[in-house]
Amino acid sequence: MSPLEVPDGYRSTSLTAGWSVVHEERRAIWKAHGLDDPGRWKSYLAEATEAGGRGGWRRVDAGHESWVLKQLGRGGLTATLWRDRFLGSGRMLANVTVPVAARRRGVATPEIVGALAVSGPPLLYRGWLAIVEETDTRDLARRLVDGEALDEAVQRKIVSAIRKLHDAGIEHRDLNLGNILVSCSASPTVTILDLDRARVHDGPLDDALRERGVRRLLRSYRKLRLQHGDPVDWDAEAWPDLYRSVAHLDQ
Repeated sequence: MSPLEVPDGYRSTSLTAGWSVVHEERRAIWKAHGLDDPGRWKSYLAEATEAGGRGGWRRVDAGHESWVLKQLGRGGLTATLWRDRFLGSGRMLANVTVPVAARRRGVATPEIVGALAVSGPPLLYRGWLAIVEETDTRDLARRLVDGEALDEAVQRKIVSAIRKLHDAGIEHRDLNLGNILVSCSASPTVTILDLDRARVHDGPLDDALRERGVRRLLRSYRKLRLQHGDPVDWDAEAWPDLYRSVAHLDQ
């Protein structure tokens, strides 16, 4: 296969039926865990006890940090037939390249450790991803369902993080409450997940794309409130006005 175009600081390796892309400084630990072997991923994830996103995930010790391992999967209508299969491996690689580009533009999103993609059946790929764990965090969907409060300062930080995403030229096409993490610390930070389907623009997003992103977030908020009643005392309906007025805040 032809060499992959990977971000600076990452290295690609051709495998028998696919490839891996790994952060160079983490390559030794990646290899020590056997993560160029699909069988090792299957073994890890067979023991996965953490639910979330489109399947389970597993935490592994990587020395001074921990990594989250997960298999990449589809959502929506195609999930029934092709839950863990993708046409070509471009989507696999985007799980590395897009978040790396976003981080380098100042977006708060987890650091990517690496990805593995393997082919089979012909033209179809399966993939796995490892990211550096954001410890002691909870996503907004879980906070809403559990009735956790969000004070005004935290809500401003959430909206500020979304503005920074848009100002950086990142169009998140799956922005929902489950993709926004808020730390449980005294001075909470906000992290945005799942950028593999995002589009990277040359400059800040225009008004129409910004509005579309905020509307998408509101749809997920309304959907969860319909499903779970009215358990929270924070109101995301106010976020569009807050988005228009908020200045960039230090997280």
